[in-house]
Amino acid sequence: MPVKIKPLTKQQLFEYFKVYRDAFPDWAVENEVVLVRLQGPIKQCIAFEALRGGAYRPSSSVEVLVSDGVRILFSFLDIKNREILPRDYLVKWPRIVKAMEEQFVELCRNTSPVWGSVRDDKEYWTKVMTESPVVSAIGRDFGKYLPGLFWMNFLGKPYVNLIEKSRLASTPSLTVQEIDEGLCLKLYEDPFKGSESLNRKSEEKARQHIGVQYFFQRENKAQETASPWTTETSRN
Repeated sequence: MPVKIKPLTKQQLFEYFKVYRDAFPDWAVENEVVLVRLQGPIKQCIAFEALRGGAYRPSSSVEVLVSDGVRILFSFLDIKNREILPRDYLVKWPRIVKAMEEQFVELCRNTSPVWGSVRDDKEYWTKVMTESPVVSAIGRDFGKYLPGLFWMNFLGKPYVNLIEKSRLASTPSLTVQEIDEGLCLKLYEDPFKGSESLNRKSEEKARQHIGVQYFFQRENKAQETASPWTTETSRN
C-alpha cells in the first residue's frame, strides 16, 4: 500500500526550529522561523522552509543593509541532502554542522582572509565583548592580537609568516588544513560545545602551542602582544 506523504505543517516546522533556536541563543527571531543577527550594516539570516514532501530545508544568507535588496551570499546548509525529513532529523543534524564547516573552508579558499573563525555567539561574547561602561568588542584589536581561538580558525599568510607555518601546522587540534597560503584549525567536534571542559582544555593547549602573545586575554590587561603589524612584542 502506497504511503501518503503529508506536507510539513507550520507547527511541525516550528518544533524543529526550536532546536536551532537553542543552538543560536543570541540571534533574534523574525517571522517565527528565521534566525537573524545584525553586525553594523550586515544582516545574517538562517531561514527554515517547510516542504510539501514532509521535509524542511534550512538556508543561509547575508544582506548588506546599506544597499536595498542586495544579497551577497545565499546557500543551502546541507547541499547533498537539502530535504530533511522528520525521520532523518537526528542523522542530518551533524551534516548541517559539517555544511557550516565546508562553507567556511570554501569562503577562506576564495577570499584568503587574514583571519577568520566559526563559533557560537555566546562563546564569542564571553571571550571578546564587554557591557561596561558601554557595549564594545574589547578583544578585537588586530593591531595587537587576535580575538581568540574557537571551533574553527583560519590564520592567513601574515600570521603564517609571523608564527611560522611549521608551528601552526603542528598545533594540537582535531584537524589542520592548508588553504591557499593559510591554515585552518578545527579544535573540537561540536561548534556549540566550546564551553565544555574537554574542549576548553583543547583550546588552551592549542593557544599555548601557537603562543599566548598572539591572542587577547581578558584576565591579563598588561599582557605582551604581537601581531603582523607590530615590529616587536608590545605591552598594553
